[in-house]
Amino acid sequence: MAGRGGVARLFERHRPRLLKELDINRIFPKLARKGVFTPVEETEISSITDNIKKIEVFLDLLSVKGTKAFQEFCSSLEELSPSLLTSFLLDTSGKYFWIFHITRSIVQRCEEY
Repeated sequence: MAGRGGVARLFERHRPRLLKELDINRIFPKLARKGVFTPVEETEISSITDNIKKIEVFLDLLSVKGTKAFQEFCSSLEELSPSLLTSFLLDTSGKYFWIFHITRSIVQRCEEY
């Protein structure tokens, strides 16, 4: 895993739980609508009938998309699967993820005013 980014490592650490709990049929369309995936990637993921394989491809593609895509993923998890988001936030090696969560909370509070 040398050279893999933080998101890829985080997905790798949480892969068993993601494969078991991620509702790919809810989160994938949401991220596709937000433009996280290219049309070719959307077609590739949509054509897979096995849910486990679909999640694996989804995670592999998402893991190299960068910070903005990961933020969109976390935002979607916040709505669709808060327990999975919490598992990321509690990951002790992920200081960035705490910063993301705190920043997001502050932005949301500011938008309320």
